[in-house]
Amino acid sequence: MTPQPIPEEPQMNALLAATLLPGALLAATPNASGTLQLQGATIAIKYAQAVQVPDWFDKTKFRTRLVVSDSPVPPAALYEDMELMSLAREGKFHGIQFEIPAGASNLNMNILSNKIDGNISMGGSFDSSSLKVFTPTRIEGALSQPLKKMGDMQYAYDVRFATDITPYAAPATPTPADTAAAAKAASTQAYLAFTAAVRSGNKTQMLALASPKIRQMMDQPDFAEKLKFVQSMMPAGIRVLKAEEIGDDAKLTVTGSEEGKAKQGTVTMQRLNGKWFLVKESWKSSN
Repeated sequence: MTPQPIPEEPQMNALLAATLLPGALLAATPNASGTLQLQGATIAIKYAQAVQVPDWFDKTKFRTRLVVSDSPVPPAALYEDMELMSLAREGKFHGIQFEIPAGASNLNMNILSNKIDGNISMGGSFDSSSLKVFTPTRIEGALSQPLKKMGDMQYAYDVRFATDITPYAAPATPTPADTAAAAKAASTQAYLAFTAAVRSGNKTQMLALASPKIRQMMDQPDFAEKLKFVQSMMPAGIRVLKAEEIGDDAKLTVTGSEEGKAKQGTVTMQRLNGKWFLVKESWKSSN
């Protein structure tokens, strides 16, 4: 594989706090085999999951995202790079994320595991004959990499997989009725109050509105420096377009702007002891 830089999708976790997406895993049957060797440890690969996502360079086209891992990944997380990395950092799974454009002209690879500090990513040409089946709805084949060292990190993999590919479904555009209902939702009010406290730097208010995890972060000596970074990255004019509350979990669809350019975001909230708290948020530029 010829190394090439891999473009990053424009997403940001606003408070550097990432956790497992709400929702239970669907029943999963092992459909992959092989191993991932990482920092001297051998990880047995058992699961393969694949989805279509918009192409980095041409949003009218799609690429296939294939994740092979030792444990199944929540289906919703497969569509979000940041979610996959967050789950891996939490030790929820160890695996490899492959990105393959239509026509299998090249391959991008990213190792997902908390056994490494930093990131192992590679991209370039590959032998597409290693994919025995590659259609918009199905991928089967084998991929391997002999032992390779990158600085202090070393890895190798030899994996086989056969799985259906879930087609891409664009999220529904929030309606005016959705936005009107969202304005009354308790999760919306809690999120907007917390973001206002963060923007103003009101630590007393932040402590009153922050989740236990974020309160722990606020106790760190470098929190003031991190807060300045977070404030600099916060979109202006944040609005909640839709709020979906299911039990003690909520997903907010939000919008804002940065340097005059529109941004879209997704916010995960969770209710603890009757009070809504921010779990995480991610933003990306509007197309």
